[in-house]
Amino acid sequence: MNIRQGLKNYGYKPPVIEEKNYVLGGILSAPYEVLQEDGNWKPYLPETEEQRSESYETNACTIYGTLNAIETLMFRKFGVKKNYCERFTAIMSGLQPDGNDPHKVAESIRKNGVIEDFNLPFSTNIRSFEEYMTPNPMSKYYLDLGKKWLEEYEFKHEYVFNSFDSLKAKQEKMIKALKSSPLGVSVSAWQKNDEGLYYKFGMDNHWTLLIVNYVEGKYWEVFDSYDGFIKKLVWDYDFGICKRYHIEKRPTQEEKNMYYSMLELMKQLLNIMSELYKITLGKIWLTK
Repeated sequence: MNIRQGLKNYGYKPPVIEEKNYVLGGILSAPYEVLQEDGNWKPYLPETEEQRSESYETNACTIYGTLNAIETLMFRKFGVKKNYCERFTAIMSGLQPDGNDPHKVAESIRKNGVIEDFNLPFSTNIRSFEEYMTPNPMSKYYLDLGKKWLEEYEFKHEYVFNSFDSLKAKQEKMIKALKSSPLGVSVSAWQKNDEGLYYKFGMDNHWTLLIVNYVEGKYWEVFDSYDGFIKKLVWDYDFGICKRYHIEKRPTQEEKNMYYSMLELMKQLLNIMSELYKITLGKIWLTK
């Protein structure tokens, strides 16, 4: 039991938001591109995965939610279906028995990349934190796989709103952000009202993916890491933390070579134009 919240903790630790952190619309901001004008990411969801098995509860909601966002973006933007490895990111981001901070998780991915799940699967043979967090330190082979991913992709992340924003301001920013990215959100898990919608009943104790859809004025939908994966939340749900994600492909060596060749060609053309200009000026001077 999480004494601070008075609720069971599913692995969410509130991040400390610093001035240097990117915030949507701020001076420091990740690139913004509209990918889903209606904010509906349902067609691009990854396969469902629970953060617990019959043998062990990982408390890795921040990792499942963040990787779900990346997998969704990868499919929407590049047409690539991937299942990335929670255990690798858990180890690299410093998961603790009671969970992790979603900002630390995103930063770990930005710096260390990701690897595919078959490398370090979460099998039913895993029954303890120590087994889940093995190998630690991470093996060079897996580190190199993560670096290889980073050579191909650049990953960025940012907060969608500030803590002092009003509920209406948060909603407006989330609607804008959902056009460009699935969103990670902190919630208090899980209580339903009489209409079958989940509402906030305590401090946030879980991290999940607000990505699937919304009906303005009625409800938000999330993609969770527990059974009953699609959940509808009341429209006036006051999310504590919300993150947006961005992925882009890095240029290949061939593309870089082409770019440098074009630059060299432009330099040569500028030199030729400069020489022609000098010759023209000389002729004008001689005719005076």
